[in-house]
Amino acid sequence: MNREPAEGANGSAWVWTAKKELAALLLSQGKTWKAIEADHGIPHSTLGKWVKRDEFQARIDEHVDLIVSEARRVLRLNARDAAKKIVDLIVYGVPGHSTQLAAARDLLDRVGLKMPDKVEQHGDLSITVRYVDSDEG
Repeated sequence: MNREPAEGANGSAWVWTAKKELAALLLSQGKTWKAIEADHGIPHSTLGKWVKRDEFQARIDEHVDLIVSEARRVLRLNARDAAKKIVDLIVYGVPGHSTQLAAARDLLDRVGLKMPDKVEQHGDLSITVRYVDSDEG
C-alpha cells in the first residue's frame, strides 16, 4: 500500500493531535468513518488521509493490541469461575443449563485450558477432574 510521506502536503511534519488520537482509538474499536464524522466532526476525507500514514496505522495497531490484551486479562480472571461452573453443571447435572456450560467451555478454551472430559465424585467432598491429552484424541 502506498503511504503518505513523513511530511504533510505543505511540507509540515506529521503532528499528533487530540483529534488524530481520538480517531485512531475509535477506529481500533471498530467505529465506522461515517460514525466518527457524525459524532466527532472529523471529515471522511481527513480520515482517508490519516489512515494512509504509517504513524496513524501504527497507533491504531497499538490500541488494538491493548484491547486484545485487556480481553485476555478479563478471560483469565474469570477462568476459575468458568471451571467451577463446568464442574458444578457436570456433577449436579442441572438440566436446561447447556448455554451456561457452552459459555464456560468457550471461555476456558479461549484462555488455553482444556474442558474436563470426566468428573468423578468420591464421597461428599472429593472431586477428581481428569483431562484428555490432545494426543489421545
